[in-house]
Amino acid sequence: MRSLTQAHGAGLLVTAHGHPLTAIRDAVAAGVDAIEHGTFATETGIEVPDTVVASLVESAIPACPTLGKARGVVLTPASLEFLRKTADALASATALAAKACGVADRKGRLVADFDADLLLVEGDPLTDITALRNPAAVYLRGHRAT
Repeated sequence: MRSLTQAHGAGLLVTAHGHPLTAIRDAVAAGVDAIEHGTFATETGIEVPDTVVASLVESAIPACPTLGKARGVVLTPASLEFLRKTADALASATALAAKACGVADRKGRLVADFDADLLLVEGDPLTDITALRNPAAVYLRGHRAT
């Protein structure tokens, strides 16, 4: 908590690496500026408690979900349930994450002169979030990475 207070005192944003459910709970309680991954992983799988969802909503802390695969974590559409809608999940992973990280002036949206970081998939993730599991191509700053 002291480190978070010092970082904020210096004008810095603080994000938390939140794969485990316990890390998400702790990050919300500490008052971080954003939570990365937000997979709600536990020893037995994915668990999305209503109390944690409520605290995320109440605190308005942006959560950037890992929409792909993380080692040892099996992601399902249920792991994104706390975001309520697929469009919200995608915004949280893109424009809202860029804003929370202080790079919204060049990342997070498809806008002229932005970095052009893109994940291309077959299908429409707005109707089937699992389309994100099989990227067709990845572009970083306009250059194909895969």
